[in-house]
Amino acid sequence: RNVVFVSLDASGNNLLGKIKTIINLLLGKPVFTINKKNAEILKRYKIDLLIPPSPLLLAFDNKIPYIVPIPDVMYKYYPNFPEYSFKDNIISDIVFSHSAKHANVCVTDSISGKNDVIKFFHQPADKIKVIPYIPPGYVFANKDMTKDQANSILSKYPLPDTFIFYPA
Repeated sequence: RNVVFVSLDASGNNLLGKIKTIINLLLGKPVFTINKKNAEILKRYKIDLLIPPSPLLLAFDNKIPYIVPIPDVMYKYYPNFPEYSFKDNIISDIVFSHSAKHANVCVTDSISGKNDVIKFFHQPADKIKVIPYIPPGYVFANKDMTKDQANSILSKYPLPDTFIFYPA
């Protein structure tokens, strides 16, 4: 088998595509909208399994099996955090639940994430695989940093003595 990386086009998701998506959601159908350019790409490369980087990118009509990553759902636990708007929470619920429902496999980064997919999106445990995400290279490049080096970097920023780093 060959592995092919293809870039799909989101520009075809126009007003008509958005209307079709809403109708599909109301009817409980997959959240895919047709995009002729993407259909041609999928046909040309004879894609038999899709592994998109995000459930938000599944915006095309297809009959191809796929594996979907489901990110953490902290918006379920902390809906009042400023980065979670009411609209974004609803969109996330719809997209994540439909993506999980129609995927062949869901991927989470932890047992906790797996339990959340079971709890919130009602998927069977055997459909969900835990694959811990790998930290970026700079984490490993600096793992042996001395306390003096760390303090030198921290001194550039006006941080309080104690703080929480929340990389949302």
